[in-house]
Amino acid sequence: MLQPPATLRQNCVIALIVSVKSLIMVMDIKLGDVVRLKKKHPCGSDQWQVIRVGADIGITCLGCRHRVMLGRSTFEKRVKTFVCRGE
Repeated sequence: MLQPPATLRQNCVIALIVSVKSLIMVMDIKLGDVVRLKKKHPCGSDQWQVIRVGADIGITCLGCRHRVMLGRSTFEKRVKTFVCRGE
């Protein structure tokens, strides 16, 4: 049986390791979720309700009803915990 050259085998292993490291875990975000963010809003509330899900996440402050759009990656970094789950 023919074996590929050693350098080709090493390159395949390196490519496999790189592709495994680049896997991205996406947070499961649903409409109606109530989340607690790391920092409080100026109104004093730290709880937000998810009103839009996509590449951007739309959230509403439960203290003053202020609406904000955040990129998904920014939102995932700022979430501290889920208070309750939506749909």
